[in-house]
Amino acid sequence: MRNGETVYLSARVTGSNLENPTFETPTAYLLQNNYLTVQPASGYLDTLTYGERIHRYWNGVANYDVFNGIFNEGDIAYIDGATPTGETYNGENANARVRSVLSQNKAIRIVFEKLI
Repeated sequence: MRNGETVYLSARVTGSNLENPTFETPTAYLLQNNYLTVQPASGYLDTLTYGERIHRYWNGVANYDVFNGIFNEGDIAYIDGATPTGETYNGENANARVRSVLSQNKAIRIVFEKLI
């Protein structure tokens, strides 16, 4: 994805019904270097990790100081042009789920999985 594009994140509201979770209102984030980037999974290591399903994943890198505590496993995202415009409920148009959040020294690595 290009710098200047917008992605949206909608946090999962934890509750008693985990089979049908509810989500908060999506928050928009602008993609910029050293802030937040999202790219399709690619490369040798990602191919070994995901195999034939590599086309279902995106890798994100976020600035630790800004995004610490923002991304959580199970949250949903709107990536590659998906927007929450016209939704009747939060998460209706989402096309990705946060699969893992890996905190590192200065950055956070986020793995998104396509919702099928």
